[in-house]
Amino acid sequence: MLFEFAGPVPSYTVRYVPEIVGPGQRAAVRLGGRAFLEVVFHPAATRDGGGFSAPRGSDSVGGTRALVQYCLAGDHAGYVSFGLGIDKRAPFRVMELSNPPRVAIDIAE
Repeated sequence: MLFEFAGPVPSYTVRYVPEIVGPGQRAAVRLGGRAFLEVVFHPAATRDGGGFSAPRGSDSVGGTRALVQYCLAGDHAGYVSFGLGIDKRAPFRVMELSNPPRVAIDIAE
């Protein structure tokens, strides 16, 4: 999974959680998979200067055995949260890339 930013990469956390709950929300997000990675960026926003949202909804993923589905879980008070539905709990690594600024999450298959 690759996240690209218009400016510098914000601080972030990536961790397994029992369920995905977006920032400022109480209900869990329905997401395919048997294990769930929560990705949170701060400070961040999903809207650009014109008010347009960059990521949209959720999507099923093809061509990979590990990542089943991903979704934007929420954007609240400077925290942007994503959920990654994983086929099964597996090791992962997080890498920061430049030109353009990105965060890559590589999940073992």
